[in-house]
Amino acid sequence: MGDLNGRLGLIQIGVETTTYLVDVILFPAAIAALKRYLENPGLTKYIWDARSDYSELLHGHGVTMKGLVDLQLVYVHSQSSTGKTVHLSSISDAAQKLSVTTPQMLSLIRAGIAHT
Repeated sequence: MGDLNGRLGLIQIGVETTTYLVDVILFPAAIAALKRYLENPGLTKYIWDARSDYSELLHGHGVTMKGLVDLQLVYVHSQSSTGKTVHLSSISDAAQKLSVTTPQMLSLIRAGIAHT
């Protein structure tokens, strides 16, 4: 994804402290297997900038994700009352600015040692 003719390649799913990467090009049936979870409004799904992911899953695979929390929008909304321009480079940047994790944990996440 990322261009007009791009396609979904990986789905990353975090369950508690474990992160899974699903290669949906190699295993296209995985989307059908994940559909009931992705469409379940009772399961909260945290995502960063959900626009292209949501669109690809809906239009490319018939999956209507429910129970989404777009952390980029949460951050922008939380900063809107300050009147400041919001600049974000990543989800970890927002996490640090919102103080939702420690700087030590962020450095472990960036190094690939800890999972979000």
